[in-house]
Amino acid sequence: MRRAAVCIIGMLFALVALPEETDISIPKLDQLRTIDMGSSRLPWIGIFRSDGSALLGYGALAGDSANVPEASFQFEEIYNLLVPHLKPDFNDDVDRMGVGLYTGSSGKGFYLEDKEIMRKIMHGLCDKVLASPNPFVDEARFRGFLREHPLVPGDPPYLKADEEADKGEVKGNRLEVKGEEGEVIGMETETPVAATKAGRPSLLFYAGIGVLACVGAALFLTRKR
Repeated sequence: MRRAAVCIIGMLFALVALPEETDISIPKLDQLRTIDMGSSRLPWIGIFRSDGSALLGYGALAGDSANVPEASFQFEEIYNLLVPHLKPDFNDDVDRMGVGLYTGSSGKGFYLEDKEIMRKIMHGLCDKVLASPNPFVDEARFRGFLREHPLVPGDPPYLKADEEADKGEVKGNRLEVKGEEGEVIGMETETPVAATKAGRPSLLFYAGIGVLACVGAALFLTRKR
């Protein structure tokens, strides 16, 4: 866990420090091992690996990150989306993200100012995370971050609180009930529709019981006479 935290901190620092280098040539695709995206204004970092796996991390704690498996992304597609829009310097008047292109132990840094490209890549990563089986250490906590902090500078948070609040999530035949901040506040058993129908006798059933009771009483009285 400590090693992963140090790795994420190092990458965040590198995204700020790398653009200071004088060599601004963009590495070729076959030289790259990872592509990192982050902003000094936001706590999020996206890391895309050449095997098609990726990580979306919040801050420096390893437990506040989520992974998607190999072959989830086309590494070449991420590269091709970024390269035409990368700049060696930035304009202070616009929101931007740092992009680190790593060939191994070394890398080069650039800036991205195109909001549409930022959204396409970072939102695409988050969509993959939310659709992946068990990518989180703590899903409720991670979703809380997504409701508080945008993935792209200047945007609203990725998840809207009013859409997430008071919504439960069905897991098997149990319903996970979440509070306003995304924390799990309880579990309710989900009753299948078929079981509901079978477990609640209809009016016809009660009417039948009543008729049988009347007939039985009449037969009893007749026998007694």
